[in-house]
Formats: sequence, structure tokens, C-alpha cells
Amino acid sequence: MALAFDTLKASKALLNAGFDESQAEAVVVTVGDAMVENVATKANLQRMATDLKAETTAIRTEITETETRLQADIGAVRAELKAETTAIRTEIKETKTRLQADIGAVRAELKEDI
Repeated sequence: MALAFDTLKASKALLNAGFDESQAEAVVVTVGDAMVENVATKANLQRMATDLKAETTAIRTEITETETRLQADIGAVRAELKAETTAIRTEIKETKTRLQADIGAVRAELKEDI
């Protein structure tokens, strides 16, 4: 759909406002050209829509790839934490066993001293 600009009506309005014929024509041509240059055609809009769809698809792909990488990273961190937790629990049990043995030895010594 073309943008309607009534050049005759605009020219008459300028002539009535005191412009001479060459001035009125120059203004009408300049305004008409500016309107044509700044109006998007259906083809322009379709091309922009196609470009936008392509960019949207690329962004969605990037988001999916990022999400996949983050999920893998989260899984790796969970595995590391689980391994560290298991190691700490083992160390706590070993320390408890050693302390119980030490306490038992101290008790035995105390009984001997009494």
C-alpha cells in the first residue's frame, strides 16, 4: 500500500501561503521524496520479518546450547560435592573410631591407676 501524498493540494496550499510556483514545486518534490525514502514497503517488512525469525531461531539455539552446558556443569559440580561429602563422612567415621579407641585406652589407664 503506497502512502498517499496529494502533491497538487500541497502545491496549492503553498501557493496560497505566498510561495511562488518554483518554491512550491521544490517543497512538494522534497517532501514527496522524503516520504518515499522513509516509507517501508511490504517487501522491506517481509525481509525484516524473515531476518527477525532467523535471528530469533539463532538466539533460541544459543539459549538451548547454553542451557545444555550449564546442566552438564551442574551435574559435574554435584558429582564433585557428592565425592567430597563421602570423603568427609569417611574421615569423620575414622576420626570417631580413633577417638573412641583413645578414650578406651585412657579409661583403661585410669582404671589401672585407681
